[in-house]
Order: sequence, then structure tokens, then C-alpha cells
Amino acid sequence: MTTRARRKGAPGALRSLALLCALALLAAACTPASLGRRRFIPPTSRADPTTTTIAPTTVRIPTAPASYHVGRTVFTWVDTTRQTVNGPDPAAPIPGRVLETEVLYPTTAGAAGRETAGAVPASAGAPFPVIAFAHGFDVSPPYYAPLLDAWVKAGFIVVAPYFPDQKTSTVSEVGGPQSAVGNIDELDMANEPGDIAFVLQHFYQAVAAGLGPLVPGMARGSTVGLAGQSDGGDVVGGLVFGTAFAAARDAMPARVAAVAILSGAPLSFGPTYDPEASLPPESEYATSSSPPVLQIQSRSDTCNWPGAAAQLFNQLSADPVHLFQTLTHASHLEPYARFDPGNPYLPIVEAVTTEFFELELGWRASRLSLATLERTANVPGYSSISATAPSFPPPPAKDDCSLPAPLAKKVEHNTSGG
Repeated sequence: MTTRARRKGAPGALRSLALLCALALLAAACTPASLGRRRFIPPTSRADPTTTTIAPTTVRIPTAPASYHVGRTVFTWVDTTRQTVNGPDPAAPIPGRVLETEVLYPTTAGAAGRETAGAVPASAGAPFPVIAFAHGFDVSPPYYAPLLDAWVKAGFIVVAPYFPDQKTSTVSEVGGPQSAVGNIDELDMANEPGDIAFVLQHFYQAVAAGLGPLVPGMARGSTVGLAGQSDGGDVVGGLVFGTAFAAARDAMPARVAAVAILSGAPLSFGPTYDPEASLPPESEYATSSSPPVLQIQSRSDTCNWPGAAAQLFNQLSADPVHLFQTLTHASHLEPYARFDPGNPYLPIVEAVTTEFFELELGWRASRLSLATLERTANVPGYSSISATAPSFPPPPAKDDCSLPAPLAKKVEHNTSGG
């Protein structure tokens, strides 16, 4: 199995028209793909400078607090009130949404460096702040284990659903993201803002009921942080700011107090996808006040055009804390994922996102300020941060969402969490 982290081009680009039209016999009409979804291109054997020319040992990177170990449990919650996009037959959506959800939490049991299933949650420091995480296309929460575990070690609970049509196993079953079916399945991300609200509701209910290893009082219920990478970044941006997703936003069980968008872009459709519609509705972004936002984007990302990330940043409401972190030379998934732990960008992202959530969710943040966050994020030659999005060159003529060949080889052997 070759893992892909597919993304999209600039909003409005007709990237997916040919694939969607291939399913015209299945749907009542072929929908013009103004969605701007990027197609995956299989990994090639060419060398990639993002993983070969930078020596990690030359970077001085602040480390995030690591006073806890990581406990892990998995729930499966089913929302019977909504539907799932059906790639093989878009005109007949699948009833219900099955949401397997990974919950990672602080524990003093287990051992450093691994996740411990069913460990007793830590009591010292509780209640812990909560971060909901949205994964990208054709990947699943375990691919992000180092980043998610870093947040847990710092004292956060992470709630990470496996989205029904975007998770690795489903995409593989339908023939991969480059197939017509895979292309349709990705449109299910229009339903994912509602998935986040749904799993958070059930998570808090599970904590109150003491289900599995969870215990009452372990989670903070007043505020929550959101984070997402790639398509997941689009989803959390749409959930918090998109006018089309007001119903999902109203269903959130806690106030969103901080948002981290990792290699994300505007979500150009929603809240549902109708294969017979002539054009999916554009998701506009609210202009009222917003929670603090941190966006992270690599200048050399060939899968999520950096200019699309800047477009999103400029569309979002201007909270006093509105930050854009630029990575100089990383691939699309490399700065966030487990299968290249030696890359120099992952520890930078771990430290910056941890400090951002500590500061904005009010967790052990007395030592932090925007000035300390700026010092953490500004690593000469690797990373910089500002309150404005930089200018980027025009999008390339051909999108490339393949993983660098050495990275792709690692991915095939690293598909589980822990």
C-alpha cells in the first residue's frame, strides 16, 4: 500500500472535471469540479532535496514539555442522522457515518516513547485541555503520532476521528485517490465539520460516564482547540469560520479557543455534496471576531499550493492572534508525520503548536507569551513566523502530491500508531 497525501490547487481550479465526468453514468449529471481538489501522483524514484540536503543535527530547536506518558483508547461512534458519500454510486449515499475515534490522553503509566493502550489517565493536573485533530486524505491519525503524542506529553487530550471516506483503508479499497471513485470519496470532507462536533459530543459523554479507561473530570469542558492537516486543515477552517457550517459550529459542545491549520486552504464547498447539483456552493468565511489562529505552510509544498494557504489566512477574521508560520523547504506531509522522524521540521512544528495551544488554551502558560512563541518559531534557515501571510509564486502547471521516494518507502512499513 502506498500512502498518498493528496491536496488541492487554488480554489476554483477545474482539477477534477475529467474524473468526475467519468462517473456520469452513475450520477444524474456530471458536476463541474470547481472544487480545486488536487490529484495524487504516485511516488517517483527521483531524489527529493527536502529530505536529503538538510542536516537535522545543525538545528537548535526548543523542546516541548514532556512530563506525561501517552495513553490510548479507541471508540466507534455512529451518527445515524447523516450520510456518507458513496464513490461507486454517488447518487445513492451510504446511510449513517461510522466514526472510529482515537483518544490519546496523559498518563503516568506506560513508558516514554510509546502509546499505552488502556492506561489509567493521570490525575495530577486534571482536568486537561482538549484538542480535536482532523487528518488529511488517504492518511489516518496514527500517521501523525509524533505530533499528537507531543501534545499529550505536554498535558493535552487529543480526540482524532478516522473520517469514513478519507482514511487510508477506505481509499485503498476503492482503488486509491487517483481513481474516479477516490476522487468522489474525497468530497465527503464536506461532512467532516459535522463529524468533529459529533465525536466531541460523544467524547465528553464518554468521560462523564467513565467509559473504557476514561474517568469523570479528566477533560476540560469549557473550551477546546482544533487542529487539522491538509484536507483536515480545510475542514477545521470551514468548521470555525465557514458560513456554510453554522449548524456544525452550533453543535460544538465547547467553545473553540484556538485553531491550528497545517498546510490547509479554503474549503470550497459544503456543507453537503450533491452529485446532481450544477455547482457545489462556495463556503464563505465569517468576518466577525474569531478565535486565535496559527497557520503553518511550507514554501516548497507542491501539493498544497502555498498561495492557497495565504488566501485562507487573508479570508479569516482578524483575531489579535493571527499567525502565519512559513517553513522554508519541507514537503507536504513531512513536517507533521511519523515516518520521517529525523527531519528538522517536525520538532519545530511540535514545539510551536504546543506553545500555541498552551498559550491560547491557558495551560501552564505563565512562562509563555507571543514573544516567546515568536522566538520558538523563528529558526534561521528553517522557519519564520509573522502576523501577515507572505507572497508566494503562482501555482505550478502540474500538481505533485507524491511523497518523496525515500519517504514513501518508510510509509509502507509504518502504518500503525504508537
